[in-house]
Amino acid sequence: MNTTTADTTRFSLIGIAMLAGLGLALTACSASTTTTPPPTTSGTSNGGNGTPGSGGGQTANLTFQVNFTGADTVQGSFTSDEWQIYTCSDFAKSAFAWNLGTGPQEGVPTTVGGKLVNFLLSVPTGMFHGAGTYSDVMPAGVTTEGDDFSGTGSNMTINSDGSGNASFTSLPGSGTVSGQTESGTVTWTCG
Repeated sequence: MNTTTADTTRFSLIGIAMLAGLGLALTACSASTTTTPPPTTSGTSNGGNGTPGSGGGQTANLTFQVNFTGADTVQGSFTSDEWQIYTCSDFAKSAFAWNLGTGPQEGVPTTVGGKLVNFLLSVPTGMFHGAGTYSDVMPAGVTTEGDDFSGTGSNMTINSDGSGNASFTSLPGSGTVSGQTESGTVTWTCG
């Protein structure tokens, strides 16, 4: 294959354009002021603005108490150290943590009272305002023993100490539990 000066120039210009585009994209991403930084290791103290390690207090190890009724009755507890990079008070303020959500790790059910359970409590970043009450916080619904329940009608309260509670009422089932519903409460402590 024979390359000409025109071909070399064209390839050079394409390469420069690609690098310039990449540079602009990276600059735009780094200039955003609405992105909460991802978790890092704790240890600094900057007054408690909701970033990892920013305030004193208990480490955000969560203990959940589950009480579900309806098609599948589930009662029991489990613990999660997923957010231990935060203090409890910073966990309550973190739009990043609550946007990702808490509960059993998504796609990895946990055993509660001898039954496999999965749910996710989350608040979109644009709606998050720290401690307070939120609606429609179970976007993926609830799974108990492989039975899926989803819909609207879930509420959650986050307390300033990182504890809280959530409830859902009459989430309709699908598949083998179509026509049945599930209701329940989840409470958690932080520390």
